[in-house]
Amino acid sequence: MGSPTLSFYALVRGEGGQVHEYTKNLTFGAGTSDVVASVAVGKGELLYCEASQTASSIADKTVWCQISISAGDPDKGGAEFIFAEGYLSNLRPIRFPSGRSEDNIPGAGNLRIIQVADPAAGADLNIQPTTRTMWKLLSFKWRLVTSATVATRHVRWQVYDGSLSGGLNYLSITQAASLTYDYQLGMGNVNAQVNTTRIQSATPEIWLTNALYMNVSAQSLQAGDQFSTCELTVMEYLRNT
Repeated sequence: MGSPTLSFYALVRGEGGQVHEYTKNLTFGAGTSDVVASVAVGKGELLYCEASQTASSIADKTVWCQISISAGDPDKGGAEFIFAEGYLSNLRPIRFPSGRSEDNIPGAGNLRIIQVADPAAGADLNIQPTTRTMWKLLSFKWRLVTSATVATRHVRWQVYDGSLSGGLNYLSITQAASLTYDYQLGMGNVNAQVNTTRIQSATPEIWLTNALYMNVSAQSLQAGDQFSTCELTVMEYLRNT
């Protein structure tokens, strides 16, 4: 994800009845960590406020925003009330008044196609969602080109939490030397070796957080073997917690 720019606008009626405008533009760094910014508005009645995403390079439903009002500094014990939250886009700001979501994976999610960088020759393929995101896996494909070194590679795909010994295996296929196999996994697929170079397999419903990894490996993987052209289709959700 690139660096989102957030535009904040508010109208406040002050103690003397005069309406004041408040604006602020905020640019955050790339990534999925929490960023907090404050706008001091003083005393009065909040009439209207909105937050919008103004960076056209940021995909829809990838920036989650909360607007809160606090009596004093929340870090120093001041009371804080969240009164608007939601995904931001160029065409859909979040506005006050608005209800707040209590779901830790709010919204309908964002359909993404993710290309994964090729690992080094002879290395496994490891994939993990970024911090504060959750993926529902829809499809997954990769290629394995084996070198001329004679060995039977037992290719497997698994989900694990950092300990391969505790992984859940979803695929186990043998591939010999000097072959190129294309593997395609997806919900609704049948388990089949379509021909000598193309493997299809059905997947269960799998949800991944950044505490879980997907791993494609092969027993007896050789130094010249290469995993490549890996691509995932997922529904991605931003997590509140």
